[in-house]
Amino acid sequence: NLFYNVDAATNITVKNTDNVTNFSHALAKISGLDVSNLNLNRGENFEYAFYNSTLVNAENMSLPNATLFKYAFYGVSTDSDTLNISIPNVTDLYYSFGYFKKPNINFVSIGDVTNLNYAFYYSDVVSVTGLDYSNVTNMDYAFGYTDVVNIDIEAPLLTSAKYTFRDCKSLKNFRFICPSLTSVDSNFLYNVSSFDRV
Repeated sequence: NLFYNVDAATNITVKNTDNVTNFSHALAKISGLDVSNLNLNRGENFEYAFYNSTLVNAENMSLPNATLFKYAFYGVSTDSDTLNISIPNVTDLYYSFGYFKKPNINFVSIGDVTNLNYAFYYSDVVSVTGLDYSNVTNMDYAFGYTDVVNIDIEAPLLTSAKYTFRDCKSLKNFRFICPSLTSVDSNFLYNVSSFDRV
């Protein structure tokens, strides 16, 4: 909990993180955190790591050993419109990018994700690329209240999709193939004004 809840912390540069494995809450609520000097290679636990922080030089981030990732980028803003992120061992994105403040997330690499519940909930996300849905089983609220425009998802193992696209008012192109889906509700596409089904 290095800087957790230090709301006045601004323009902090952190160095010498070469041996850190637990970043949980460590870099939360910081304005102007320069991540270019951070060695995150050994980090495994990133739960709440950058919670509600503003990151600088965060266009490309590699977290090769991250496994715990809940709320990792919750409420985060960066100085780039696109976050290119590599998290090859993460399988649970619960609230990981909830309330994220930028429009584009590109997964350069990611693990066999099974849980997308609330993954991008209430974020400013317009585009999510590089995410493999092959092993996803839960997608409740995943894209709810976002500005996502294009959805092209094949999730053969998905069973639950409640509120998944609620209030996605910018959604235009929609393709959603989920043959195992058993739990869905009236809020699945609630308040989505119009879109072209592919």
